[in-house]
Order: sequence, then C-alpha cells, then structure tokens
Amino acid sequence: MREIDLASNFAAPVIIHGSVIVEPRLIIKSKQKAIENFLHSVNQITGYAKKKNVEIYIENLSNYVNYRPFHYIFTTADEFRYIFDNVKDAKFFLDIGHANVCGGNIPDLINEFWRNIAAMSLSNNDGVRDQHLRLTCGKIDYHKIVKTIINCGWSGLIAFETRGVTPENSLRDLYNIYIEVKNNGDMRGAA
Repeated sequence: MREIDLASNFAAPVIIHGSVIVEPRLIIKSKQKAIENFLHSVNQITGYAKKKNVEIYIENLSNYVNYRPFHYIFTTADEFRYIFDNVKDAKFFLDIGHANVCGGNIPDLINEFWRNIAAMSLSNNDGVRDQHLRLTCGKIDYHKIVKTIINCGWSGLIAFETRGVTPENSLRDLYNIYIEVKNNGDMRGAA
C-alpha cells in the first residue's frame, strides 16, 4: 500500500508480479491455491489503488521448467484469464521475454489479451533463460509480434529490458522491425 501511496504522488502505475512456490508436495493443488491467493491480493491492491487514482499493472513471470523446485504463478494464458476475468481494475504488463521462457505463443497471447495490455516489456532470449538480449538477438520473432500488434490495433507503453543496449538502439531495432513489417504489405494474414 505504501508503494501505491508513493505512486499516487507521481501519477505513476504500480507493477506487481505473481509469486513462486518452493518445493510444493502437491504441485497442481498448490498452484491453484496460490493463484486464488494471488487473485485475492490483486483485488485488495486494486481496490486501494483505485481510491488513490493509481493504475495496477500485473506482470507475467517466467516459469523456468528446468529450474525446479520453483513453480511460478501468473505464467500461463489460463492464469491470465482467471485473473483478468475476476479483477476489474487491473491491467496487463506483458513481459515478452517471460512469455517466451514459458513457451507460450506470444502472438496468440497478444491477440487474446490486447484489450487488457497496458504495457509491454521487450527483450529477447533463448527460450530457456530470460537473458534480456537485444530485440534482434535470440529466438523471439519480433516481426510476428509487430504484425500482431498492428493487426489488433494495440497501443500502450513499451519498456525495453535489454542489457548492454542503449535505449536509442532498442528504439532503432523496434523501428527497423516495424518498417520491415510494413514494407512486407498485407497485415491481415499476420499471426
């Protein structure tokens, strides 16, 4: 709540994350209980934030399948649906790098949740670790992502989480990808 109070002084949003469960005995049951608890927390947080005129953005986490005993919450489309179907005043801060580590189809996520997405965090990675690589390095196909954004008409904030890359170069990379996509013509068939 103190972060919301502080954010209200700057007219800034507050970004919150799901959580992690360490070594649960009953993984499926534990994750279900954790997402229910997360929903309860998000409802309390958004209720308080609304009184302070602060927007709450929920950022998806990476579910590192190769780094057990940790199990992360708010990593799948089902969990996103559950939260956004049950929380009226929260918005999505879609971390593209995290979504790639989770193995999700990022264009499908954007197509389904674009009305909930207030901001996107852009970086690239190898699909195993969240390396925060330059947009043009790694396995994420930013051409498909840009096509999807154009086709659904999404607009919002863009954050870059690219290590060792200046903001200017990150913007240039995104602009160049955008120009390549636009020059390829018909956007209606984009994923």
